[in-house]
Amino acid sequence: MKKGIWLIFVLLFVIGLMAIGTPRIVQAQPIHTAVVLASGDWSSGTPVDVNFTDNPAPSWMQLLTSPVKVTEAGKICHDFRGGQFGWVGEIRQLVDGQWLKVPVTIGWVPSTEGAFMICADVSSAGTYALFGFYNPPLSYYPDYVEGTYTPPSEPI
Repeated sequence: MKKGIWLIFVLLFVIGLMAIGTPRIVQAQPIHTAVVLASGDWSSGTPVDVNFTDNPAPSWMQLLTSPVKVTEAGKICHDFRGGQFGWVGEIRQLVDGQWLKVPVTIGWVPSTEGAFMICADVSSAGTYALFGFYNPPLSYYPDYVEGTYTPPSEPI
């Protein structure tokens, strides 16, 4: 009788080991961690390709959207979710190979029920693009102590 119980115990143990060692088929899915700073399209205008070798952007700024060509004066807007999280946005116009800053307004359009946007009242036709840089609040700096820390003079 002891041999029968011992045999059943060994058999169950071997079956358990086989079940543990059986490979399972797994299909990995990519992890999407990209932060979308300025998704969507411009409120008006036509997307246009710009040669940034001939028309370089300021070196300390990042191009956040595709440039857009506007044919008449008016208001242009673009979603700018990054503006809620320490990103500073600028709409710039391409004039004679240089990107010139245009006055903008940034906020919720039409209200907090809408989208966080950056808008500019453009006074002339031309090519415009949204650029930005990251400039977090002082509390993001690890050695920040109230009244003793001076942030860098240029954006990070």
